[in-house]
Amino acid sequence: MMLSKKASILTETTVFLILNLIYIGILIVFLVNSANSVVLMQEIYAKQIVLLINSAEPNSFVFLNMQDAIDEVRENWGEEHIEDIISVKRNVIKVQLTEKSSYEYSFFNDIEIKNKNIKYIKKGGKDEGFLFSF
Repeated sequence: MMLSKKASILTETTVFLILNLIYIGILIVFLVNSANSVVLMQEIYAKQIVLLINSAEPNSFVFLNMQDAIDEVRENWGEEHIEDIISVKRNVIKVQLTEKSSYEYSFFNDIEIKNKNIKYIKKGGKDEGFLFSF
């Protein structure tokens, strides 16, 4: 009797520890993926662009230095996709730094923005970014 009770406790404890290790492993994988610099960078740039748009006056121009994002696209997606980093559809800004992931964020300003109003600019050196015309 006593032996089977000890074996039962040992089995329960072992299962409990294994389930906890699996849970912690999944949690670590989630944290690593969500802290991925590209995903975070896409979100930050989308929100920065929306802040610029929401505070913009008509007939104004704004240059946003996106050197680190452009370097990331060159490294992971290719030089030919630099023009595709930022796109606009109605009132939604989409920032895409890799082939598989993107981040979209909507803006509220009545300014009409089309993809042709966003130009890739290389100023020389390390100043690369996008020029927005509102």
